[in-house]
Amino acid sequence: MSTVRIGALALAWAFAPAMATAAPVGPPPKLPDVGPPPTLPDFGSPNTPPPSPGPSSPPTTAAPTPVKPAPGPPVMRPTVRPAPAPTPPAPPVAAPEPPAESVPPPAAPASPPPTSSPVPTPPPVSSGSPPAGADPLQPEGPPQDTRAPMIEGADPTGSDGKKADKPAEPKSQEEIEEEAARARRKQPKKWRHAGLILEPRFGTLGCTRQYCASSGGHHERPGALLGGFVGGNLLGLIDLGIEAQWGTLRPGDLEGKNAVTLYGIDPARLEQALSERLGTEVDVDFNQLIVNSAKARAVSAGPALRIHFLRKGRGLAYIGTGIHYQLWRNRYETAGGPTRMDFHGFVAPFRVGGGAFVHPNIAITGEFAYHYAFYVITGVSHPELSGVAPLTIIEGAALDAGTNLRKGLPHFWSFSVSVRFRLGL
Repeated sequence: MSTVRIGALALAWAFAPAMATAAPVGPPPKLPDVGPPPTLPDFGSPNTPPPSPGPSSPPTTAAPTPVKPAPGPPVMRPTVRPAPAPTPPAPPVAAPEPPAESVPPPAAPASPPPTSSPVPTPPPVSSGSPPAGADPLQPEGPPQDTRAPMIEGADPTGSDGKKADKPAEPKSQEEIEEEAARARRKQPKKWRHAGLILEPRFGTLGCTRQYCASSGGHHERPGALLGGFVGGNLLGLIDLGIEAQWGTLRPGDLEGKNAVTLYGIDPARLEQALSERLGTEVDVDFNQLIVNSAKARAVSAGPALRIHFLRKGRGLAYIGTGIHYQLWRNRYETAGGPTRMDFHGFVAPFRVGGGAFVHPNIAITGEFAYHYAFYVITGVSHPELSGVAPLTIIEGAALDAGTNLRKGLPHFWSFSVSVRFRLGL
């Protein structure tokens, strides 16, 4: 036997009586199992060292620090935080078996670490200020879809998610002009005056001076007037066109008067002057031209010019003039047969008018005009004599009688209402 074993047996033999007489110690006391020690929340600070596990607690694996996403536009998210997952209980640690009464208990072997999954660390409790680098307007938690629900039929995209708009087709020149015309029609201040003008006229016609209006002449009263204007308006300022009018005059009571003496002419002197002009003796006896009834007419036509003061809008205001052919005709029923006396000349009308548009292409206007006449030819129609002669021949016969025929022939005035049609865009 070895020397070590012999020494151990000798010591056991020496202390055997004492150990036999000693009282039994019994098993050691058991400590309560309180589980793993609590862990502090990880605030992500690089200067704070991770907590060290206790001597009796199993080692724990620290959870990786979550990486915050880059800041972006604020997104509305629910304020309710998700509940943390429940912590699974740690498995109980087996207590060491008590040793025999006569043998001291051997040291208990260290228990292996638990094989269960690491305990998840709960999210840190907000202390009122967001961590560094986080968006203060963006709540924590998973992103939520905050778009409003789309109404059926109002989705601007097609079924494939792409824009359903078609490229606009280019508009033609006619469509552009029509749109511009519609826009002008809706704004009365921009109504144009330029374009083709058609203007019918209705009113009354009267005359002045000795042989027409005075009681010593025909004493003709105003009558009806019909006329019109056709032309164009340039730039909204100038009307150029052709104008014509026809009017009636109503002679007074001429019964029993001589048709020649109504013009201040002596019948005998007129017969002699015409015989000298024609070179033959006139067979008409002017003394027999006693009037039973009479009618009078006045006709004029020619180019016209009007100058406007308003280029656009509802209002119309203008002045005008022109050079017209003028005819003053009187018909008589006499004892010697039907007789007609015509006086041909020129007239320069001076007119003032104004009105308003009731439609972009229709206006109502009123006008006053004075026609200054100058006569150059006279004509006589009788069953036994018909001809035309310069006014100077008859005027000579009248001058011999002591009158001035040219100064007594009429001028005319008129008042009319027109409907102005503008044919244009």
